This record gives sequence, structure tokens and C-alpha cells, in this order.
Amino acid sequence: MADIQDLIELNFIEIGECELINSDTIEISINSQMYNTKNMGSRNVLYAFVSISDRLESSVKYIGKTTKGIETRMSQYKLGYGNSTNNRIKRSIIDLLEKNQSIKIFILADIPALQWGGYNLNLPAGLEDSLIYSFKPDWNNTHGIPKTTLEDFEDEIEIDNLINQTISPNTKNCNSICGAFNWKLGETYYNQSFMNPGVGVDHCFGQIGEIVTLIFPDGTQFQSPINRTANNNRTVRLHFIQAVEYLQNHYNLGDILMIQICPNNQLFVL
Repeated sequence: MADIQDLIELNFIEIGECELINSDTIEISINSQMYNTKNMGSRNVLYAFVSISDRLESSVKYIGKTTKGIETRMSQYKLGYGNSTNNRIKRSIIDLLEKNQSIKIFILADIPALQWGGYNLNLPAGLEDSLIYSFKPDWNNTHGIPKTTLEDFEDEIEIDNLINQTISPNTKNCNSICGAFNWKLGETYYNQSFMNPGVGVDHCFGQIGEIVTLIFPDGTQFQSPINRTANNNRTVRLHFIQAVEYLQNHYNLGDILMIQICPNNQLFVL
């Protein structure tokens, strides 16, 4: 089992730790000065959660990567909403902290000068699968096996549920709102029109096979049956197959659309 020494030998550095506030809340502290000094301003980072027991035995529990910077990624774990990975890792952190183990955060920052044929190489992306395969961290479901479910594409699935945000209903089309979420058009969503509304609004949807209608501001509509078998936690996944061309003609890759959930499985793009 991999430990801190294995990470240090790969030039990982410790830049933060997790703290238990209560049974449902954690604080994740990042040494910003250390992080900014060592990563030279890059937001492209390979990171690891490491547990340390009261006997000072360490174990690499999880390895992940982010292109948004470590502070942004850790805030997603701290809040614990969005995709199932955020919730699962947050719960795993809490479980160990409640057992009086400490959780440290290590990073291997990108190396901007690393190039091949004039192209920048993404070192964190290249190492992630190899390290997961070799270290077999307990919290990495795939253990280096190629990822096949959208819920594992951490950097593509944003924090997609809006918490404590008041949204006025579109009175013309929606008499009451069950919830709302952000749909970021990352490469998979933009090119294939998948949608994972997220666990925070899953109660707003019906059962497997029910039809959901996606309605754009100009009145254009597309439909998808509800799929509750694709995600490991059985939350809703939608696939608006016919919407690909419309999305690509009206929106840009990376756009974030606010989606309003209305009665009768209707989704309004605001």
C-alpha cells in the first residue's frame, strides 16, 4: 500500500489538511503561499489525500487531478454537492476523521516547461491513471481502469446544484420550481448532450423511463427518457440525443446554462 514516502519520492509536497467540524461538515485548509510558490501559478494539478493514523502510519487514499486549481477543487469536496464523487470522498474523509485519523493533502504541480514537439505535456493527466493503477488507493473506484461513467469526469462536472439561491419562476411556463442546477457544456456534454442534474435535485425527477422535456428560450424542445442505471448512485442521467446540433449552433464549448426544474418533468433553460 502506498504511503507518504512514495509520494515524496515523486516530488509531491504537502500543502493542506482536512479538519472535522461536525458529523456533516469538514474544513479543508490550503497553505496558499506554499501552493502558489511550488506550482508556479499553474491550475493544472495532480493531488492526493493521505491518511495518517495515531501510530503515524500513512496511506494514500485517493488520487485525482484538476485543471481549476487545488483550492477550487477542495471547495467542491468541502461542500460535498454536485456529482457523486464529491459526496463520496467527503463522506470517506469524515469517516476517517471521526476515527481520529488525520487527512493530509499533497500535490504534484504541472511543469509548464515540459514539452514534446512544441506541445505542452499535461504531466498530472499522464500520471493519474498510472499512479492509481500502481497505488490502488481505497477511494479510487477505478483503480486505474479507464473511466466509463460521466460521474467520474471530475473536471467536466461542475458543482451543479444551486444552494440557497432564489430563482423567480418563469410565470409563463412554470408555476412552481422544484429546483435548479447548472449544466456546464464540457466536451462530453457539448458533443453528446448528456446531462447529470446531480444528487441535490434528484428528488425532482421521476422514475426510469419517464420522459423529460428540455425547453430552450426560443421554444425549441428536446426529450430524453430518465436513466437511473448509468450512475452508480442511481441518480438521474439524461441524454438529449437530438439536441447536439442545436447546442453547437447556439452555444459555445464551456458555456454554463442555468436549468430550472418545473412540474411534469420540464426543464427550462434560462
